[in-house]
Amino acid sequence: MRVLGLVLTLLLVSGSAYAQGMTGGTLKSVCSAPDNPTTVKEVGSWVYCQGYIDGFRDGLYLLDETLALIQGTLTKVDESLGKLEAQNLLGICQPAGVTTAQVRSIVLQHLDDHPELWDLGSIDVLVTALGEAFPCPE
Repeated sequence: MRVLGLVLTLLLVSGSAYAQGMTGGTLKSVCSAPDNPTTVKEVGSWVYCQGYIDGFRDGLYLLDETLALIQGTLTKVDESLGKLEAQNLLGICQPAGVTTAQVRSIVLQHLDDHPELWDLGSIDVLVTALGEAFPCPE
């Protein structure tokens, strides 16, 4: 189980390191476009922000599906393993029905409240903001 945790942590860290080109400050700037954009720049920023957040959320889903496959294999070896979920590993237990617009608002508020995060990678900011907004039960 420790080896699996280490592998998953390395995957998450490497993905986070890859996305370091976009900082929390950049994410804030891009996602600050109005909900009803009127200029080409605002439309581009709005679309980019929505796509970035959707991609992050899709990545969580894909990681959950991958973990389910890994767990199916590991359960054959050790039936005592509990359910592995990406959201629980990251400390995010987002309820069903949360929209991209809601996540955007959560992230922007989190960045307003924590300007010290503006220099962090955007993935780190998303994980932190959503982990605080949707903590997993202990």
